Amino acid sequence: MRENYSQESDVVETNSEEIRALIGLLYMAGLLKSSHQNVEDLWVTDGTALEFFCLVMSYKRFYMPSRALRFDDATTREARRALDKLAPLRQVFDGFVERCLENYSVGASDYLLLSQVFHTILVRDIPQLSLKTKSQARRFITLIDTLYDRRVRVVVSSDVPHKQLFLTNVPLEHTVDEHRMLMDDLNIQVGSVS
Repeated sequence: MRENYSQESDVVETNSEEIRALIGLLYMAGLLKSSHQNVEDLWVTDGTALEFFCLVMSYKRFYMPSRALRFDDATTREARRALDKLAPLRQVFDGFVERCLENYSVGASDYLLLSQVFHTILVRDIPQLSLKTKSQARRFITLIDTLYDRRVRVVVSSDVPHKQLFLTNVPLEHTVDEHRMLMDDLNIQVGSVS
């Protein structure tokens, strides 16, 4: 990339910490893009920009690596793109989702925050829910209710048609066994609680 620039000072070495900061700023810029704000305007000094952009790095420092940053191998890009249009970002996005699932559990207050930030939310790979997964089903219903109340558009994908998303005809033994296991975990005897 250096050969494309006349001044050595235009291209400066970077490190993993700066790349993480850059990705964080790209993420925040993407969130704010929904309000149709120009990326350059995030660094203005007239008091209308959010201060943290300037504090993390200068616009000039942000601009150069953001134009050069690529998430995939250019030599195999076209072949992968023929199979998957999101191939350049798939590995990064899937890794991000995986880490979120491992390290963060969401609740009603998070859904409210999401509804304040986004006008449209994509929910993908919804599994089929049943009484066996009633905790997940309850959280999903809370999410949908919150987004509906705040007039947020929701786009979903699932393994099953939407009318089959929740199974009610799960055999009762499964739920009885689940309750028995919970009672054992809590050291509660049948008939001891009224």
